[in-house]
Amino acid sequence: MDAHTLTPAATLAQKAKTPFPGQSDDYRKAREALLAEEIEFRRHMTRLAEQRRALPPGPAITKNYRFKDANGSELGLIDLFGGHDALVTYFWMYGPQRERPCPMCTNWLGAVNGNAADIKQRVALKSSAAVPSSGSSRSPRSAGGGISISCRRSGTTTPTTWA
Repeated sequence: MDAHTLTPAATLAQKAKTPFPGQSDDYRKAREALLAEEIEFRRHMTRLAEQRRALPPGPAITKNYRFKDANGSELGLIDLFGGHDALVTYFWMYGPQRERPCPMCTNWLGAVNGNAADIKQRVALKSSAAVPSSGSSRSPRSAGGGISISCRRSGTTTPTTWA
């Protein structure tokens, strides 16, 4: 995005033709100023995304993280990627210290779960939580839906995965 060729946000905001019935002059001016800020914000987000995509490759992960699926089969970190080159994870506040999963985490995961099939077309999508190594009858899957849940024992690096 070349900032030198972009129309100024204030000019674009002035050209917007979305009148609100009964709006005052003060309201229209305030809405126009807000629209100009929103245009600048979108441009800033675009610049940040361009910078993120231009980052050089990150550090190599040399630790051999191990996971277990619902059947007790061992998985390595690389296996969580599946056929993708990107892995998106979310740490779900759920584990031996909690009787029930965090309501906000559950709410967030529920919303993401509605789009999980679309998201998984581009990236591997996993959620993790601390659970006992022996597994648990309180499977996060019952509250998380179709997102694969990678769970880690509290205080260790030996996760268990519900897929």
